[in-house]
Amino acid sequence: MFFLMFPQYMEKAIKTLRKNNFKEIFLIARHKILTKAFSYFGNGSAYGVKINYIEEEKSRGTFETLKLLKGKVNTKFLAVYDDIIFDKIKIKEIWDDHSRSHAVSTIMLTTSSEPSKKGNVVVQGNKVLSFIQKPRRSDNYIVFSPIFVSEPELLDYQGLSLEKDIFPELARNNLLAGHLSSVKEVHVHKIK
Repeated sequence: MFFLMFPQYMEKAIKTLRKNNFKEIFLIARHKILTKAFSYFGNGSAYGVKINYIEEEKSRGTFETLKLLKGKVNTKFLAVYDDIIFDKIKIKEIWDDHSRSHAVSTIMLTTSSEPSKKGNVVVQGNKVLSFIQKPRRSDNYIVFSPIFVSEPELLDYQGLSLEKDIFPELARNNLLAGHLSSVKEVHVHKIK
């Protein structure tokens, strides 16, 4: 939905990734979106990147979608959800924090005045001690922002949802790190 309404924001995302030295992009989406994206961006060479298109026929969760990368990536990777503008985010800082963390994944963290609408985390230093997706109530205002760096071994885990299955499991096993950012992503849900 994001791309069909806002191709200019996807172009901004591609340019932001290239500016941050990412040269290969995997776009996972349904056929209709991939077709439209390819008509705008082709193979990505005009932007100095290579865009790989992966068709998602159906998805029961964010992790099931991400697992379509299994066998296609063999080094750490950056994942960004498709409904955000992230050109002000300091991606290199998240990347570097992950490299020092010895974690399977390092998630970007921000604050929210409505923590029960997001993935709520408890952190100590850069370690995420717990991750609860959209708790009924919370007085903890540190939340998951939909950007993270991960090792390819993440794709070996089992589950449907990053937020409900995978990140909570990684937190329980001391394998989830966090990067607190004062800059927040901008969510795009409406033309307005």
